[in-house]
Amino acid sequence: MGSTISKRKNNTDKNVKDESVENKRQKKNEENDSNLEFIKKYKIINKIGDGNFSKVFCCRGENKKKCAMKLMCCPLKKTSHYNCFKRELFIMKTINNKHPYIVKILDYHEKIWKKYYIVKLILEYCEGGNLFEYIKINGSCTHSEARVIIIKLTKTIQYINSLKIMHRDIKPENILLRTKDNIKSVVLSDFGLAKITPSNQSVVKSRSVCGSDFYLAPEIIKNKEYGIKIDIWSLGVLIFFIITGKVPFTGKNANELYNNILKANIPELKLRLDKKKASYDEEAKDNQIKDKSFENEKDSFANKKKRYTFFLKKITN
Repeated sequence: MGSTISKRKNNTDKNVKDESVENKRQKKNEENDSNLEFIKKYKIINKIGDGNFSKVFCCRGENKKKCAMKLMCCPLKKTSHYNCFKRELFIMKTINNKHPYIVKILDYHEKIWKKYYIVKLILEYCEGGNLFEYIKINGSCTHSEARVIIIKLTKTIQYINSLKIMHRDIKPENILLRTKDNIKSVVLSDFGLAKITPSNQSVVKSRSVCGSDFYLAPEIIKNKEYGIKIDIWSLGVLIFFIITGKVPFTGKNANELYNNILKANIPELKLRLDKKKASYDEEAKDNQIKDKSFENEKDSFANKKKRYTFFLKKITN
């Protein structure tokens, strides 16, 4: 009797084990099929970007239109990178093409392969490259160009901040141009360092240093807790770069650069003339970056900046 019960138990355990193995095998096959199906949809043309844990390719989709594939891969044991990838995917899905000046996500695929986490983001292809390269080749923006770009980027930062999202890497390299030779066609990209602040907190309980040195906010340099204002600071530096073609703070080394940022001695802006203008626009001079309106907690920099007459003129695309 005991022997019979033991055999039945062993058979049951074996069946459960076999079923578990079969389920795993089926799940793996489904993942492989899903990955294969995804890969077939996009034909890689060439590589257009490179990073430590990501690469960006120009692809052609099934509709024959160009798109960009951001391929991210990291070992599972690299928890910080794993979390960044998961967070970037979550943020892109949250925004979900709801804002006109944020790069559009068209498709995505994620999988765990062996000991690696792999994410493929399919994004709209921005044929104009990035803002840094454009200004490097063509020089700083004109008055009318700057007005359009600044309004668009200010609205974009205000939008993501309203979602409690900090970009944390605002710089011209992450501002893409949708169309070639049209500097006004700007969109914000690369949420790889972005972070979501809890709804009940105004600052992040973190002191992680991230972003480009020239665009770092004083809070980060001082190793203080920070919030969405770091994006506003970086936007201010970016505005200076857009207008002058240079960053406001420099240094022979990192320490000198950081000291200059903390002193906040902002050089005078010298605006580039529009082709049809014979003199600098006095109205633009009155609205230099020396504005410190963002110090008022109750009225954000973005809201005040939008009210300035210089920025309220009609946008022409």
